[in-house]
Amino acid sequence: MASPLRRVLPRLGLALAALAATLLAVEGVASALAGRLLLTPLVRARLASPPAATDVFAQRSEAPGPARPGPGAAAPAEGVYRVHPDPLVGYTLRLSRQLAVFDAPVHSDALGLRTTPGPPPAPDAPRVAILGDSVAFGYGLRGEETIAARLGVLLGASRGPGEPPVACRTVAMPGWNHANAVHFLLDHLDALAPDIVVYVPVGNDLLDTDGMDEHGLRHAAPDIAQRDPWLSLYQGASLAWLKPMLHEVLSDPDAAAARLGPWVLESDLTPESSTRFDAQVASVALLSARLAERGARLLVAPYVESTQTWILAERLLAVRPEVPLLPLFSGVPPEFTLGRDPHPNALTATVMASWIAAELLARGWVSPGAGRPLPAVDAAHQAKRARLHPPQELAALCDGLRARARGQLLGTLDTRTADGLAQVYGGLNEDGSVGMRLSFVIARPAGAAALELELAPIAARPDLCPLAVTVEANGVPLGSLQVQPGESATIARFALPPEAAPTDPARTTETALPPLEVRLVPERWVTASVRGRDVPVSFRPLRMACVRR
Repeated sequence: MASPLRRVLPRLGLALAALAATLLAVEGVASALAGRLLLTPLVRARLASPPAATDVFAQRSEAPGPARPGPGAAAPAEGVYRVHPDPLVGYTLRLSRQLAVFDAPVHSDALGLRTTPGPPPAPDAPRVAILGDSVAFGYGLRGEETIAARLGVLLGASRGPGEPPVACRTVAMPGWNHANAVHFLLDHLDALAPDIVVYVPVGNDLLDTDGMDEHGLRHAAPDIAQRDPWLSLYQGASLAWLKPMLHEVLSDPDAAAARLGPWVLESDLTPESSTRFDAQVASVALLSARLAERGARLLVAPYVESTQTWILAERLLAVRPEVPLLPLFSGVPPEFTLGRDPHPNALTATVMASWIAAELLARGWVSPGAGRPLPAVDAAHQAKRARLHPPQELAALCDGLRARARGQLLGTLDTRTADGLAQVYGGLNEDGSVGMRLSFVIARPAGAAALELELAPIAARPDLCPLAVTVEANGVPLGSLQVQPGESATIARFALPPEAAPTDPARTTETALPPLEVRLVPERWVTASVRGRDVPVSFRPLRMACVRR
C-alpha cells in the first residue's frame, strides 16, 4: 500500500494490525477503516531498541471476520470456525471441511485442526506438533507450505529412506493465545500423542482470546481466562478515528516516541502486564509438566525476537530452566512475508522448519538416520537469525527494557491528541468510546497528588446518563464520578494515596514514583453500532492526568 506511513514506520520497527489488509511495518492507518487497527505496536521500537527488533505479530493481524449484518440484512456466509466445548480453547476450524483462510485452501480434520498433506503416518512414526497461532498455522499458505509440512519433508530427507517418516502436524489456529493452544493440546493429548511439541509464541499470547458468534465469525468477547474478563484487551486500542493525528504524529519518529508513550502491555511494569506474562509462563510450565509425564519433550521457538520474547525467556529460565529455547528471527523484513500481509511466506516457513529440524536432530530428539545434511538456508534469512542470550545478558536486557519503559511513561493521556495512547491497556472501541472497562498506565510525577479525569457522554445514547464510573488506581478505590448528559464533559479530581519519598537519591526525575495502573468501571453499558459492529459502549474518555493539587 503506497502510504506515507509505510515509508516511516519500518524505521520505527513498528507494526499495525488491520482487518482487511493487515500491515507490515506499516501499510497505512487507512487500512484500519476496514477493521481493527491496534495502536499498541506503534511504540514497539521505543521499548525494543536497542536492538531494532520487530515483532510484526505483536497483535492479531488476521481478520476476525466481516461485521455482522444490521436489522433486515441478509445473514453472512458461514465462517470457517466453530466453538470448541472448552472455553479455554475458544474455537477451532469447522470439522472435516474443505475451507479457505486468507485465500489459501485449508482442509480440517475431525478435531478441527488443519491437516498436513500426504499419506497417514506409520504407527511407529515419531510425532511432532507445531503449536501456536497464525504463524504456526500457516496463515495464507497452502498445506504443503506450512512449518509442519516442511519440517516433515526436511527431516525425512535428512534421515533417509531407512527411517520411518516423522509425522508433523499443525496444532494451531489464527488468533489463538497461549491458553487456547495449550489447553487444546491438553484436551486432546491422547489423540494427538506428540513425542515433541514445538511451541511458536508470538505477541498474540498476551491478548484476550476471540469470541465466536453463531455464524462462525470471530469477534471481541469477554475472556474468562483473564484477571478481569470485562477488560477487553482484544482490540488493545483499535483507534481508526485517530487516523489524521497519527499521520501527523508518525511523520516524525522522535515525536511519535515522545508523544504516544511506551507500549505498556509488554512493559512488565504494572499488574496487568506482569499477570499476563505470568499466565503465559504458567501455560508453558503446565504443558512441559504434562508432556514430561508421557516422556515427551517441549521446545519453545519464538518466531521473532521482541521485548515480549525476552521477558518470556527471563521468566521461563526462572521457573522451567529445563525447557530449551530456540529463537528464530531477530527481525522480519517485508520480503520474508506474504507481501500484502505480514505473515511469513512459504520460503520463510521453510527456513523456520529447517532451523527447527536442525535443533531436533542436534538434541537427539529425532534420530538422525542417514544423517544427510539439511539444505543450506539462504544468506538473507540467515542474516536475520536470532541468537540465544546468556542468562546474565538476558537479565540485563529485561531490566533495561523495564527501566526505559518507566522513563518513557507520560503523566497525561489525551484521546483528542493521541498523547500517551500507547499506555492504554484496553477497553477502547474503534470510535474512541469505552466499552465495559478502561485500563491505562500513567506516570506519577514527583509531587503529583491527584488524578484528574475528563469524561464525556455518548452523544447518541443520552439514556446512559447520568452514569456512575468507579475509579481505582493500583487496586485502591479512589471514588466515583457521574458522567452527565449533554455536550459538556465531566471533570473530576481524585486524591491519590500518599507515596513514600524515593530512598534512592538518584531517583529524582519526574517518574521517580511508581506508575499508576488506573481502571475506570462504568456501572452499566449498552450495545451500539461502531463502524459496522455491535459493541458495548459507556462513555468517552477525553483526558486523564496526574496533577498537583
